[in-house]
Amino acid sequence: MATVEAKSSWMSWLNLALGIWLIISAFVWPHTPAAQLNTWVLGLIIAAIAVVAFGVPQLRWLNALAAVWLFFSAFAIRHDTVGTVWNNVIVAVVVFAVAVTGAVGSPMQGRSRMARV
Repeated sequence: MATVEAKSSWMSWLNLALGIWLIISAFVWPHTPAAQLNTWVLGLIIAAIAVVAFGVPQLRWLNALAAVWLFFSAFAIRHDTVGTVWNNVIVAVVVFAVAVTGAVGSPMQGRSRMARV
């Protein structure tokens, strides 16, 4: 089952990278104060969940929820540029896809470990 664990690992790394990117983008691209706060806080949350998901893959579902928030907040909060909206939307879609794909495989991963015992 090393392939399932490897898949889980790269998914956590990808979400970690996306969380870090959100934090960086909040400060290097023009944002309104509310959009900036929302972007870097969600980046921090996504990155933190990704780190914890290395040990507890089921927690990736929390990143799916954070991605939903990021997606809808991209349209609900006023932004300075269309580029920042698209950045948040694209990151939200990727984080959601990675979180859901990884979390769906997680219960099977747990059963595989139990079967080996």
